Amino acid sequence: MVYVLIGGMRSVAWTDVVQGLLLLTAMLVSGIAIFHALDGPANYFQKVSQLDGKFLTMPEPGAPFNATAALTFCLFASLASVIQPSQWMRFYSARDRDTLRKTSIIFSTILPVCFLMGVFLVGLGGQVLYPTGSEEAATHLARPDQIVIAVITETLPAMLGSFGVFIVTLILVAVMAASMSTADSALHALSGIVTRDVYKPLRPRSTESERTWVGRIVIVVATIASAYIAHSLADSPFLSTIAQFFFLAMAFSAQLLPITIDMLFLKKGTLTGAVSGLAAGIMTVFLFPGLSPLLFGEDASIVELTTELKSHLDVGFCGLVVNVLVFIVVTKWSARQQSS
Repeated sequence: MVYVLIGGMRSVAWTDVVQGLLLLTAMLVSGIAIFHALDGPANYFQKVSQLDGKFLTMPEPGAPFNATAALTFCLFASLASVIQPSQWMRFYSARDRDTLRKTSIIFSTILPVCFLMGVFLVGLGGQVLYPTGSEEAATHLARPDQIVIAVITETLPAMLGSFGVFIVTLILVAVMAASMSTADSALHALSGIVTRDVYKPLRPRSTESERTWVGRIVIVVATIASAYIAHSLADSPFLSTIAQFFFLAMAFSAQLLPITIDMLFLKKGTLTGAVSGLAAGIMTVFLFPGLSPLLFGEDASIVELTTELKSHLDVGFCGLVVNVLVFIVVTKWSARQQSS
């Protein structure tokens, strides 16, 4: 909150560079560490191949992360991550087209390698080192998502001595950096949206200094509100994993996709249709877990229905279908109204 207040977009950009380098380095180092812990790549793949088949195949239809749900998520979450406001704003800050082009190439080549090394390899290798339900897992892991920390804290000091301890410390910082680099961008984007799209139209004669202070107030209020929500719902299953927030954020961001495609390529929508479709998509996402149990209670019939639907299709995809249908219908209706 403090450095976004002071430096705005420039502080977000520079801190994201540092935090991003920390995070990507941590991913690569974690992959190297898991190879070392299992005596090299050949032995790693041999031991992984001996795991229970459920760790190497997609779950059955209806189970979490099954093939259809994963496919619909991957298809639209990748686009949603690009068009969410905090990312979209960065496109405007690029020096020229060449900068954008280079950024796209780096994003699409380096990042998948880091995810492969730091997520997939460590996840499967961790299952070899600390099998689910084993004494090793009970000793080293408070939760399964702490597997990276367990691997590096045991492996890197053995590999690199005291320098390995220093690297472990940096990687632990990188875990926090992953959260901060997302949070600061979201705070800055929210501040910009409220200031430019809400406050400025309400007060067209407001000075730049006045709008700057309004933006800072939004940042402070949003930070305090987020901290309060996190604290008050600390024992809720909704906050049991950061993955819940990730999937929810992508589901909401995906609702901007129809508007973006129409704005850039089709140019056939109307304002009424765009707003109606967006609202319908967002409301649809609200009907799915984990928000629906908070809104309607665990035993509500809508929770049962959306839970079943969520087991087959991604939440953002479901909202997107409703969004597009409403967008098309309302656009056609409002266009007829205008022509008549």
